[in-house]
Amino acid sequence: MTEKNILIFLAVVFAAISNAQTNSFEEKQAINTLKTFYVAYMSEFSDSGDIRQSETRLEELRNKYCTAKCRKQYKRLVGETDGDPIINGQDSGVEFTKTLSFKRVDKTTNKYIVSYYFFMKGEGGKQHKETVTIKLLVIKENGNFKIDAFL
Repeated sequence: MTEKNILIFLAVVFAAISNAQTNSFEEKQAINTLKTFYVAYMSEFSDSGDIRQSETRLEELRNKYCTAKCRKQYKRLVGETDGDPIINGQDSGVEFTKTLSFKRVDKTTNKYIVSYYFFMKGEGGKQHKETVTIKLLVIKENGNFKIDAFL
C-alpha cells in the first residue's frame, strides 16, 4: 500500500467511526425526546382534572413534538379509529409510563418503536398483560427531533 492509499484508508475509517458516533448520539437524542414526550403526554392524558385544559395541554405537546404532517395524520386517524394514535388506544394512565420502552428499528432508518404494557382483567377475573406498540418515523426539524408519521 502506498502512503497515499494508507492516508485515504485512514480517512475513510475515521469518517466511518465519526458517523457511527454521530448516529449513536442522535439516536440517544431522538429516544430522549420520545421519552420526554410520551411521559408528559400519557401523564396529561390520564389527568382527571379539567378536560378542556387537559386537551389544550395535549395539543400543545403535539404541536411541540410532532410535525405539521404528523398532526394532520393524527386528526385523520382519530376520526377513523376513535382512538389516540399517539398511545394507540383510548385510555392511558400515568402508571403506564413506568413500562415505556423505546427502540430504533435499525441503524439505517429513523423508524422507532414505542411500547408499553399494562395488566387487564380478562375472563374469570384473571389478569393478563396487554402490550401496546406504536411505530413512528422521527425526523429532525429545525434542530429538534419530532414525530413525522405513524407507521
